[in-house]
Amino acid sequence: METTVRALWLSYIAQFDVVTRLANATSRPDLDDMARAIKKANIPELSPIGEAVLKQGIFHSFAHAGIEQLIRRVRGYQEEEVLALLLISDTFAAMAMALAAKLYDDEPLSQLAELTGCSLALESHFRFGNPRPHDGWRAQFPDLPTWKDPH
Repeated sequence: METTVRALWLSYIAQFDVVTRLANATSRPDLDDMARAIKKANIPELSPIGEAVLKQGIFHSFAHAGIEQLIRRVRGYQEEEVLALLLISDTFAAMAMALAAKLYDDEPLSQLAELTGCSLALESHFRFGNPRPHDGWRAQFPDLPTWKDPH
């Protein structure tokens, strides 16, 4: 998940000088910083992703041996939790696929990402009661911005 958020942030949000510092290992924004920047960006396809990541502080606890893992060692995982985690994982994998399709201008991959994203959105709606995608919604990212080296 963090890798997908970082890739979206690098591709759509980060300024050239920030990317340069990151490449030189002098700067490393954390997941919350990137999610906040994505949320407040004026890119309708991305803002909900940033918002969802910020709401789900539980991810860190699952991934880094936090209290969520300890609780479930004792009581076990409920079926709905497992299904939700799989759906979230699949969704971030589909987002990574959609971004790769944009970066490499790969139309077949873009079509596969869109089909996958649409089916995951519908599964999220029917299984978990999340909002149904509106008519005309597409599981695609906008065109990538053009980067210019300021030097």
